[in-house]
Amino acid sequence: MSEEQKSKFNAYLASWLRGNKYLRKYTTSYASVLMYDGEHVIINLNLLSDHYHQKFITGKLGAYANSLLSVLTPSITDFFIAQNISSCELAFHFNDTTGKMAKYVQINSGSFKEASKAG
Repeated sequence: MSEEQKSKFNAYLASWLRGNKYLRKYTTSYASVLMYDGEHVIINLNLLSDHYHQKFITGKLGAYANSLLSVLTPSITDFFIAQNISSCELAFHFNDTTGKMAKYVQINSGSFKEASKAG
């Protein structure tokens, strides 16, 4: 991914978060919750409100990660199609006070496969 695409992707991730009616009211750090560093999509769950965190994430990091990816991945696929990126494996790093988790998603022309590693 080029530097221009990386910048557009980060803007896209922030826009996706602002547009998500369930997440947008639980943070004001839109550009910091979801961030692509050129190798990983870093998901800083600590930047979500304590209320949201306690209700949806605490004790359920794996299930939460799967749920978030099931909603986020189709949008990322649309972005990649628009940028003419036909295939890419993305590493998602979920950072949380209770632990960390990595999930890997292979994006291919509108479909994806997932594998995960807990850490």
